[in-house]
Amino acid sequence: MLMLFQGPPPTIHVTVQQPPGLPFWETAVISAVAGTFFGLTSSIAMEFIKHAISSRLLKTTILKNLDEEFRGNYGALLDAVEIMRDYASAPEGVKQDIAYVVKELAGCITKERFTHYRETHKAAFYEVDEGYRLGKFYVLLERGFQQFPNNSELLLVAASFGEEHARLRGLP
Repeated sequence: MLMLFQGPPPTIHVTVQQPPGLPFWETAVISAVAGTFFGLTSSIAMEFIKHAISSRLLKTTILKNLDEEFRGNYGALLDAVEIMRDYASAPEGVKQDIAYVVKELAGCITKERFTHYRETHKAAFYEVDEGYRLGKFYVLLERGFQQFPNNSELLLVAASFGEEHARLRGLP
């Protein structure tokens, strides 16, 4: 045992075999070239795709906001139509009350979102409002409430446009 501690330890030779495949430097160069290629092509492709993505998101936002505004206005219109059904056969005092209530319901109608999107995002708005159903609804709604006692048929037509719009959009 003493012999072991007196001399230098014997040298050990380990032979490590090269793993199969390419050397490290070739793998690094190929990885860098492939990464650069895919990075540049995806960046260029994104320039063309981001417009479609933002357009789709804008349409979704427009539909959500217009549907929310429409539901409130359509509900007020249905209330007004229900109240005005008895207008023709009602006594004069009741007719004045019905006209007052219908005018008050007309004050509940809002079209700020409709007007905003129609004026600022025309292309997306007209693509979303196919057939201009919502536009016709709001035009008839406004004119019907302005001319209520004389021309209540406009409100009935607006209600039918609203019903069609709600059915096609799948709104409750």
